[in-house]
Amino acid sequence: GQAYGAAWLAHRATVLKHDVPIRDNTNMESGGWMPAKVATPLQSVDLLDCAVEHLSWLERRIGLRDARGIAKKTWDGELLSMLGKRAKRLERRASSHRVKGPRRLKTVAVLPFFATSPECEDPKAACTTGSSAPAMRRHFLNTTYWSIVDALTPHVVLSTCSHTDAQFARQHSGLKWFDVLESECFIPRRITGVPFFKPALLGAKTVHAIRDKLQNDPRWSFDYVYYSEADQVLHTRNARFMLSVVDETTYVSPHRMQPIAHPSDMPSLATAEGRDWLPRWSQQDLDRMDRIGSVIDVDRAKNWRCCVGRSECTGDGLQGDRSTWTPWKVPKPALGLVRYDNSFVMVAAHQGSYGKLEFRGCTLEESDQACPFDDRVVAKPPPKKHAGRAGHVAKPVKRGFRPDLNKGEPWPERRPRKIKGMRCGPAGTCRPDGGEVEGMTRAARQVLDQDRYLAGLEIG
Repeated sequence: GQAYGAAWLAHRATVLKHDVPIRDNTNMESGGWMPAKVATPLQSVDLLDCAVEHLSWLERRIGLRDARGIAKKTWDGELLSMLGKRAKRLERRASSHRVKGPRRLKTVAVLPFFATSPECEDPKAACTTGSSAPAMRRHFLNTTYWSIVDALTPHVVLSTCSHTDAQFARQHSGLKWFDVLESECFIPRRITGVPFFKPALLGAKTVHAIRDKLQNDPRWSFDYVYYSEADQVLHTRNARFMLSVVDETTYVSPHRMQPIAHPSDMPSLATAEGRDWLPRWSQQDLDRMDRIGSVIDVDRAKNWRCCVGRSECTGDGLQGDRSTWTPWKVPKPALGLVRYDNSFVMVAAHQGSYGKLEFRGCTLEESDQACPFDDRVVAKPPPKKHAGRAGHVAKPVKRGFRPDLNKGEPWPERRPRKIKGMRCGPAGTCRPDGGEVEGMTRAARQVLDQDRYLAGLEIG
């Protein structure tokens, strides 16, 4: 949860090493992250430097897919109106750009997309992937496409396992796709062996298709690959710098920001009738936003920053650690609300936990200075474990031992790696220790240079 953004920007060599397993229990999210053994994830210290806006979360939160009658008609109209205006604005801005730099031209963006397929008419098919209505997904795709063309690269590819969606992309979307990839999303059931259609395989299938194209298609002579779910608008202030920190051992994972239904975006929610259309939890969201206060509009964030804590998921109580995440399900969350480049109103934070609705929050500051080099703010300690219903307190499991193994065989203990000039945690990720030593790896030097650049320091 700390680095997951359902999107990544990686070097060609890293993608070719990334072999995503495909099983009958594989889900869509399997394509949106990379294990540490493939490459080390990097996230921007400033939330506004590199983030994605997760559009379908807003739709899911208000229950639009299950809405009926006047509620659905009203909400569809409000959302489609705003999405259409944003797409047109991004398209005009993208067409007015000068020629993009060499790294951006050597980048390809791939969007896995599924809206509908005749295969879903089979009662045995598992077509439950996604929470958006098929028509709305196409509007999300349109806005996501233009955000990428504007901010990153003109080479955008659609990946799908539906011939219907492929035809839509090629003939009716009105978008200039560099390529359209079609995959087969059939897989045999583990018990019966009978094949069934499962669009949730598309994330993993897309990664396999990207690898195949990089190896066998001369047109795909790209050095960098950007992967993102097709409902995530890209927000980045400097794509050139973002590309400069990517190499064979590291990749960039954007912060995942969550838009939320706000009356300034959906005027019907300001009325008593519109509020009554909402599910209970969304009505509570409106009350929370009233208590949080006004929305900060940072425009394109040229003079704003929001510094996210830098730590690993180790329980050390430092800023950014899981124990410091801010809950949303409280009367007044200690979080801000932001509008970024004409976006929907969003929570000013990186989404940490979907189930608990906890965020890696940050404070919006009007400043043209970069975030501090390494504040290492000590935050609140982790919450104490409470007893169960019968007063029983589970004994802690001894580190290095797997209790689920009947034979009691020891599990190898994970120890921090030792790399010159780097401070590594138990999770396997490493950061510069603040000093530069002879013999540092290229990745270590790049991360150190990045920190110094962001801090406005002069690199010797």
